[in-house]
Amino acid sequence: ADADADADADAGAGADADADCGDGDDTGDADADDGARDNRFRQQRQADPASASQLCVRVQLQANGECPCCGSSAKLLTIDAQTCQHLKSAILHRAATRASRREHHLREFASWLEEQPRFDYLLDGPNIAYHNQNFAAGRFSYAQIDVILTLLRAQGARVLLLLPAKYAPRALPAEVPNHTCSKATNTEVSEEDFGRLSRWREQGLMYECATGLYDDWFWMYAAAHDLSEPRTRVVTNDAMRDHSLDLMPPLQFQRWRTSQIVPFCFIYPDQPERPDQAEGAQPPVPVASASASEPASSSSSAPLTPAAASSTPPSPSAVLGTTVANQNKVGDSEAGAATTTATATTTTPTTITA
Repeated sequence: ADADADADADAGAGADADADCGDGDDTGDADADDGARDNRFRQQRQADPASASQLCVRVQLQANGECPCCGSSAKLLTIDAQTCQHLKSAILHRAATRASRREHHLREFASWLEEQPRFDYLLDGPNIAYHNQNFAAGRFSYAQIDVILTLLRAQGARVLLLLPAKYAPRALPAEVPNHTCSKATNTEVSEEDFGRLSRWREQGLMYECATGLYDDWFWMYAAAHDLSEPRTRVVTNDAMRDHSLDLMPPLQFQRWRTSQIVPFCFIYPDQPERPDQAEGAQPPVPVASASASEPASSSSSAPLTPAAASSTPPSPSAVLGTTVANQNKVGDSEAGAATTTATATTTTPTTITA
């Protein structure tokens, strides 16, 4: 009540000051009032921390979610165990309804997950491979997947790539679908790309999603499977607009999406505008050179240092956003959780070269 009275008094004083200033712009006065109030708060906090806890001050949270004024850490809003269970059940029900003859493959995946240690990251393979590929010579880019795999594994993360079986041939020659604006409906798998696939299999980094099932169901189910903290995150730019309506209430869905989905982009240095490339031109091939912002909850904050220079032509860097810093480290207010927006690719990247 005392704090409210002080605030009312401040507001009254501000109103009187505005009246004395005539018709001038009062923005500066409002900012000055806010600054004076913040200063009084800090002074009172030093003199009497107990009474200062009753006051409010606007601050910019630090990257780790800590308040620079009081030192408290904001709460990361996630979905609870009951909502996770509902999400998994809804996905299984959707598979049974839309692909009844293939639904058992998703249940096999669920059983397989039970036997696996926790994954730090799940990769939405097609979403990553088709990113920036909608041009005349575009194709399914295994190299882009490899960039992000290399980046996350270099940070010590346990990663699982989810890839539809139609993109994972087991012998050459082979072709895979091409869902870009290229005139070619299929693309031949190169020996280099087949080598990547073989390496991912040998290292146990890949799970092949059965044909006839929506591959997004696999990573969505896996993201809700493990409830340990920090939660398993999904690297994808999929906005999930076709999933949000009937899986869970909008607020819960937004909370899940902003706390576990990690956006990404690729930067192609010294390359011309790729949509202007001539038909049949070979797309730039990424080497294992990537840059990404480390999640704020990661225990390691030291930048990774280049291991070796590469003679490969200019290649894309992968920039991963964070699901925590500047995005959803908010207080307990549900309204705050519902209005957080991704600003993930504005964070400072670290760089590796493998």
